[in-house]
Amino acid sequence: MKLSLLALSFLLSSIMFAQDIQFTVSVQKQTITVLVDDDNSDKILEINLQQPFEKGDELIVKNNMWKEERDWKRNFIIFDEEDNEAAKITETKTAGLYCISPNDLKKNLEPGKKYFLYTTALPKDPQKAMEVKVRRQLVCVIEVR
Repeated sequence: MKLSLLALSFLLSSIMFAQDIQFTVSVQKQTITVLVDDDNSDKILEINLQQPFEKGDELIVKNNMWKEERDWKRNFIIFDEEDNEAAKITETKTAGLYCISPNDLKKNLEPGKKYFLYTTALPKDPQKAMEVKVRRQLVCVIEVR
């Protein structure tokens, strides 16, 4: 039995999001946990660029469901209020962990501005990736001081 592209796309996205995908985001001793399908506009992290960053103060995103997503490529991107890309959070060598350094935060974010951390996911298989509609989802709001 052959599946149509639409049915295959729906099936893939259903499998992907059958479980609640959860992320833990931390920066400067603040930590929040969010579900990807929730309205996360009330989840706010404050970054104080005037305060010296200590060891471990980088912005870290932990994908708590990375094992279930091993066939998917997840991205985390910070956008400004005008919906311009401000910074990408890169994947580390540790599975499910993404990080941006304090220096990159200082270089790409401005005090007094509000930013939005979004995530997207695509199948690692290029053929399947062409069949899936990419939807970015809000992880949290970042307020910079």
